[in-house]
Amino acid sequence: MAQEITRRMPEKSSYKNYHHYLIISSINSTIIYILCFLSLYIINQLVTIFIASNFGIKTTLYYYKIKFLLPKNSLLWTYDTVVSIFSTGPFFCLFLGVLLIILFFLLKKKICLLSVFILWGYLQAFNFFFGAFVDGLITNSGVGNAINMMNISFNTKMVLSVAVLYIMVLIGSFSAKAFLVFSNPYYITTRSRRFSFLFTTVFMPWLIGSALIFLIRIPNNSFYDKILYLLMLFMIIPVLFNYKIKPQTNADKKSKEQRISWIVLIILIIVLIMFRFGFPQGINFR
Repeated sequence: MAQEITRRMPEKSSYKNYHHYLIISSINSTIIYILCFLSLYIINQLVTIFIASNFGIKTTLYYYKIKFLLPKNSLLWTYDTVVSIFSTGPFFCLFLGVLLIILFFLLKKKICLLSVFILWGYLQAFNFFFGAFVDGLITNSGVGNAINMMNISFNTKMVLSVAVLYIMVLIGSFSAKAFLVFSNPYYITTRSRRFSFLFTTVFMPWLIGSALIFLIRIPNNSFYDKILYLLMLFMIIPVLFNYKIKPQTNADKKSKEQRISWIVLIILIIVLIMFRFGFPQGINFR
């Protein structure tokens, strides 16, 4: 009984610790979010370049795009070339997303930044596939080039877009419990606190992370990129609406004090500097 009363009426110091816990969790999650985005963005670009090279197309990789060193009216731009080059990257990200989900379930009992990286990783990977599909239809770029080559009817495109967005919502709903696995059961005792945890560790990292990525790519943020940032919301918002779900945490496992991962932060800073300034003239692939 005494323990129950204490749980209902936490000391004032616990509120201070709770807000400190949310801030640190949000910072760490934001760091991981940005690292995941950059990792998958580069992987997606490298896969595209690899496929282009197999078709004998030379490319230059910039931090914001791939430049194909081939005239648009070249005979090398065949049906197979366009479909393969612009769709293989997103499909590879889909494969990575499925792989990361499997890996997440294998490691979910290990509460560490690696697990958070895997969690954000599969969400980002699915956005690079499902989000890229819708993005391509809107902007007629990226995977949209491959879709246009297939001569799919407008009605079919709309049905597929709705289906894809619905899948993204389901993925987000499923991921709410996954994020709550990393919550501290001592602090996340009520629905309102679970919502606060999800807001600060899921929505805020998306908002701050997307804003930072946008800033470092100025003045080369394409319309395609902006839409891709926003489409992530179809997986972020459902997470927030599932705050009522009770987290499956290991009550016997003592929670360690939450700290900023300075090593990972330093890695992120180095990666951001290399990403933005590492190849101003682009990297040529012959």
